[in-house]
Amino acid sequence: MNRKYFLIYIIELMLCGKIFAESNYLHKEYDYPTEAGSLIIEKDKLIFLQKSESGKLYTDISAGFDYFISDENKYIILNYTNEEFDFLTLVKATDSKQYKSWGMPYCINISRNYKTYAQLRPFCLKRAETYISEKDKDGKDIDFLPDPLFNINSNPWAVKENSNKKIIHLRIENTTNPTIKYKDIEELIIINGFVNPKKRYLYGQNSRAKRIRISYDDVSFETTLQDTGNYQSVSLPKTIKNKNGTMISLEILDSYKGSKYSDIVISGVLYIDVVEKY
Repeated sequence: MNRKYFLIYIIELMLCGKIFAESNYLHKEYDYPTEAGSLIIEKDKLIFLQKSESGKLYTDISAGFDYFISDENKYIILNYTNEEFDFLTLVKATDSKQYKSWGMPYCINISRNYKTYAQLRPFCLKRAETYISEKDKDGKDIDFLPDPLFNINSNPWAVKENSNKKIIHLRIENTTNPTIKYKDIEELIIINGFVNPKKRYLYGQNSRAKRIRISYDDVSFETTLQDTGNYQSVSLPKTIKNKNGTMISLEILDSYKGSKYSDIVISGVLYIDVVEKY
């Protein structure tokens, strides 16, 4: 194959979202934070603690995330790394009619300042000013609203573009122990768009949040999200205490337009939950 046709071939693969990923999580051993388990991702294999799955690793250029297709399953790979932690979640397709997925979280603690493995913990839904409700083929209602955890295992939050109040109110609900020092929340981790491993095309077909306003305590600020379905971080101008009952609000101000639908979708809002050494 000469250079000209090779370049054309590569471009076609990229447009189809089927070029091998070259991501920084390859070959690393990730730990499952809550029980015995580990994961290593290779280009042709997922290596779990007690088994492996052969397949192929790809990058979906348009959606901004990697995915892995094995003989058994279809996965989307979400990954976020900062100076202290390296998070990776395998999002597995399910047969649910409610568009739900199953996220398997893994982490590497880069810093040694913490007593426990860090987890990306989702906020809980308090209420939404508006959301979309539809009927499936069987006539059953589907509410595009987190129930109750705002992560990839639940339905995404979706609103009409012309809705007046595209606002969702979230809170921390966990069994934080007052005698334990938890790391303050310095950033939010957002999963933008409709992220579903069985129907990856839903990301591009639906609109995604672009400009948002985040409010909590006495703080309110605006920021622009990236047009990616992978994890992305929003730094907070003031830290939030990781304690039960802490609340934030998120408002969508503008959006990246979908190729088919004007509905604006966000699939998750999470924070880093970890216990500091003391």
